[in-house]
Amino acid sequence: MFKRKNKSKPAPATSAARAHDLGSVGLAWCAAALVLVSGCTVIPRLDARFDTDPLGVPPSTPTPTPPNDSMNWRTGFVASSVVADPAGGRLVRAAALPAFTSSPDNRQVFLIAVTEPFTTSPPANIRGRVRLRLNSLGTVGLGLRLLQAEQSLDFIGGFELTNFLPPSGGGVNLLQGFRGDRLSDPFAFPSSGLISAYSPGNVIDINWTLDQPSRTFSASVLGGPSQSTSFPAMFGGNATTPIQRLQVYMWMQRPNTDTVLFIDNLIAEEYR
Repeated sequence: MFKRKNKSKPAPATSAARAHDLGSVGLAWCAAALVLVSGCTVIPRLDARFDTDPLGVPPSTPTPTPPNDSMNWRTGFVASSVVADPAGGRLVRAAALPAFTSSPDNRQVFLIAVTEPFTTSPPANIRGRVRLRLNSLGTVGLGLRLLQAEQSLDFIGGFELTNFLPPSGGGVNLLQGFRGDRLSDPFAFPSSGLISAYSPGNVIDINWTLDQPSRTFSASVLGGPSQSTSFPAMFGGNATTPIQRLQVYMWMQRPNTDTVLFIDNLIAEEYR
């Protein structure tokens, strides 16, 4: 048993002190109320929720428009289609084709989404998210690539969702930045740490943020740790900030004939 220590009583507050304290509390409540009423200004720059898109081939310009974002769905190795979500709304189903499952080691990019331009003066606060569900074995990745003066630079970070046989199991790992030509090799990307464990068939929401002053990319899953990685000020003579546009790449690797990925709420936005 711990003994309670005797504490000296504080001196009674004067009327002026009590008034000051009450005034401070009142100001704090007013500030909190103002935040609740006004919130923050959020501007969508990539808004792919698929709920109003027709069933079948995914759109190249997701609704709503604006934002003036675009999506390039590649069809050589992965078949993607808008399908009904049993929980309500719609989402995208992506499944590996026989040409991929017969030779699954290399990554295959199946989506390149391009955001509407971000505010650059002052530089925007940028964040995003995606909802994924991966059935069976394989790896699915999402990477952010800078598009400065309409020129594609290197990737500043990303994450991969993996399902492996035991004892490895599944998980979501943050990726450090990497060169664009790394997408075509079979070797693992450098990781900055585990964001979350993962079980096949579960729905998972992955959130990410970009802090431009510190050039830091971070990602997390609700209730789990946040992992971060930094990116350089220059890529090949091009400044990485202020960020003008982002390319969001999605790829698949080492699928089998039962591998199916479901994608929803592919979002990038700026906020103040």
